[in-house]
Amino acid sequence: MSGALYTIAIIILCVLLMFIVIVYKDILFWKDRSRVEYMSLSDLKRMDPFKFETYVAKLYKSMGYSVQQTKRTGDGGKDIVATKDGQTYYIECKRYSRPISSNKMRDFVGACVLGGKEVKGIYVTTSDFTNDAKSAAKRIGIQMVDGNKLMNMIKSSQK
Repeated sequence: MSGALYTIAIIILCVLLMFIVIVYKDILFWKDRSRVEYMSLSDLKRMDPFKFETYVAKLYKSMGYSVQQTKRTGDGGKDIVATKDGQTYYIECKRYSRPISSNKMRDFVGACVLGGKEVKGIYVTTSDFTNDAKSAAKRIGIQMVDGNKLMNMIKSSQK
């Protein structure tokens, strides 16, 4: 093979190798997809709301739940449908700075009631809940995850 053909062949091989590395880097350089990337609460509060929902879904998946995100609009008052050990959960995600109001909580309680007796609810927020929202949630058994509890869950997923 002449020197010019040899050089062209080497260049083509290098370009192909670069293409393979770029396209398949996640496979070639294995990433543990079960771990959730650590983010601070202030980072979460600045996150796009739909990305926050995806982040929460990934967090619950890392905790052993099977998760399915609902569509962005017309989601029936829930952002994620999760199952674990045969139990179905509706998860509502709110990336808020202000506390979740009783009206927001009642909307979610309604979605859970419409889901049936076998559905349990989890309300996840980067903020907190008003006292009225806490009362409404406790009456029906909605699990509340405020910003502090969310950060503890994220930290636990890092271990």
